Amino acid sequence: MGTVAVVAMFHETNTFSRAVTDRAAFEAEGWYHRDDLLHRYAGSRTVVGGFLEGLRERGHQARGAFGAYAVPAGTVSTEAFEAIRTALVDGLRACEPFDGILVELHGALVTESAGDPESLVCEEIRQLAGHRPVVAVTDFHANMTARRLRSLDLLTGYRTNPHIDTWETGRAAARHLADRLDGAPRPCVAFGSVPVLAPAIAQATSAWPLVTWLLRARELERRHDLLDVTLHGGYAYADVPHAGMAVTVTTRGARSLATDTAAELCQLAWDLREDLRTHLPTPAEAVASAVAGTDESTDKGRGLVAFADTGDNINGGSAGDEVELLAAARESPLRCLTTWTHPELLRRALDSTDGAAIVLPPVLAEATGEETALLHARVDGTFVNRGPMATGRRVDMGRSVVLRLPRLDILLQGRATQPNDPEMFRSAGLTPETYDAVLLKGASALRAGWSPLTRRFIPVATAGVTDSDLIRLPYERLQGQVWPLTSSPVRTVDVSLVTAE
Repeated sequence: MGTVAVVAMFHETNTFSRAVTDRAAFEAEGWYHRDDLLHRYAGSRTVVGGFLEGLRERGHQARGAFGAYAVPAGTVSTEAFEAIRTALVDGLRACEPFDGILVELHGALVTESAGDPESLVCEEIRQLAGHRPVVAVTDFHANMTARRLRSLDLLTGYRTNPHIDTWETGRAAARHLADRLDGAPRPCVAFGSVPVLAPAIAQATSAWPLVTWLLRARELERRHDLLDVTLHGGYAYADVPHAGMAVTVTTRGARSLATDTAAELCQLAWDLREDLRTHLPTPAEAVASAVAGTDESTDKGRGLVAFADTGDNINGGSAGDEVELLAAARESPLRCLTTWTHPELLRRALDSTDGAAIVLPPVLAEATGEETALLHARVDGTFVNRGPMATGRRVDMGRSVVLRLPRLDILLQGRATQPNDPEMFRSAGLTPETYDAVLLKGASALRAGWSPLTRRFIPVATAGVTDSDLIRLPYERLQGQVWPLTSSPVRTVDVSLVTAE
């Protein structure tokens, strides 16, 4: 039996957000020393949960080192990153002796002082590991670099968006590591990058165009018996030079097969780029369409409509405080449910008694046409995911309240929390199915949890730091280097073998 150290550093960084992700943000979401990391995720359908199951199946023992998680938001502070690095290194040293390391990363973390901090961490992990194997998992939205891969024996990533295979990916990583512990030679890795940015709403892996990319990858993986083919959809809201789509191919030693496969899949991504353009309805158009649907006399015309507020996508690092879609919905007869964040409004509501009239801030008063809202309920803000994404994971959005207005209920969150699972509303005593529409601050990831409840899903072209129209965002480091910011990037497909250090 071998002993495997487990570490995690997970954050999707939106560099357009004004908010700084500090240490407190990580501590609020997840700051786990030693085996607290394993206890937190044991039995859950998460990456670490998959690590534990994969190691158990192969007769190996996990040992927690350190894990830091924060919800998607603005640039990570240098202080927070240095604290994470220190805790991670100290945690690994405390795990000695161990035989290998499993690493959970996001792949799109950016700090105030480093554009590719995950490479720095991978290099430190490799230095500590020496000749011992290191296998990592990344999110589908990773902005991958070859530098990162040089410190790893193998990397694998989620194959779905919405991310419903996190447990499976963690389990696969553990099995790859077990193969190395059992004597399998270090594999051959090829990496290819594509200068294409894809907005989040266009990155559903079960829909055109990315489903074509994913199916071709799986076909090549099966046909050539490849160890792993990971497609990186990229994260468009990190303004860093390496942002964009990419491919990592791992073989048992066949170098030309690795590079040829990576080149084919990179070229396919480039060829599909025009189909990644989004043509979404405006808020007014989207609401009008939904209202027209509710007037139908058939069963198809009844039921919940889910609007995706793509410009205020909490999954992508927004603050969850925009009102553009809400204002449009208030002009309709729809009875709606939504979330919002506003710390001062929340503080006043928590200090009030149930049933009190809460004066709304001007931006919300103007959007809703109401000066006050009734404080309907106060909740502790914790719930457990019941849907297909991270099933069993406990989520804490902080102390929250429900505000009630005519035809509108608002879950005012303590922290902007991804609305991927309807359990978020149910935990506050709200039943989504009883409303005409739910306004969700997200994009493609919403579909996994909400599709079973809704008759229609409508992505909406709202403005914000997760704007689906990438041309409207203030890129500085990428301008002219990637499509669609320019129609002719300096490079197209760039593929090379990655020499492990």
